[in-house]
Amino acid sequence: MSRTYLITDRAEVDRRRRHLSGTIVEVWPDLYAGDVAWLGDPATRRVTAGQARAAPPGGRCWLSEDGKAGLDALGAPLPFVLAVPDAAVPIYYGTALTGQESLPAPSTLRARVLSAHGVGAVWATHDARGHRREPGSLAPTDSQFYLRRPGGTVAHLWHLVRTRGAGLAYVGEHLPGDALARRWAETLPAESFADLLARLAEPGDTAVPE
Repeated sequence: MSRTYLITDRAEVDRRRRHLSGTIVEVWPDLYAGDVAWLGDPATRRVTAGQARAAPPGGRCWLSEDGKAGLDALGAPLPFVLAVPDAAVPIYYGTALTGQESLPAPSTLRARVLSAHGVGAVWATHDARGHRREPGSLAPTDSQFYLRRPGGTVAHLWHLVRTRGAGLAYVGEHLPGDALARRWAETLPAESFADLLARLAEPGDTAVPE
């Protein structure tokens, strides 16, 4: 089974990415690690987006199995703190899924979910009546986020599920009558992100950061 990896040496990840040719490796900074420069309210982000900044010396980030394999091919295997099996972070696509050619790879979506300390995600591009949702400006840590396949033409909207209870509440409100959605939420493997790390994550070869 594929896994998603938490790595602490972002500088080494970025160094190796620069040597890749014709291959895209998507890297997701952990949004709660304290070294993500673009957190904050929208006004602050607009100001800081145009400022030159030195890259942080380290930085926690999440990588898919394929992404890590691509970077590992350029040197010694990247040390990782922990690995999360795919089954621990389920995705619910529902029955009204459209724009499939622009869907992100499930491994990329899981890495994005884990970067925001989620335990699952629901495809939320359309509402129950089939109308496209337009939530407006979103912060990286919001419960909704856009993600599509590189080069895709459809901006897919996703709902981040942070706890099993929140997942049940979301599908009850936004997917009423969808028995599969309710079952999906009821059977989320982890109650919370902390529970996911404690019970489902596999330890790696570097120390867990404080």
